[in-house]
Amino acid sequence: MRLNGRFGHHHAERHARERIDKTNNDMELFAFHSTALPVK
Repeated sequence: MRLNGRFGHHHAERHARERIDKTNNDMELFAFHSTALPVK
């Protein structure tokens, strides 16, 4: 089965956006926790 054409492009694009969203969320959580933690 070849993933090409509209479906293949849309499928890959959606997963790429999901990975980017997850990375952004992880970075925001990391930033929040680092600022929330007391600096020693």
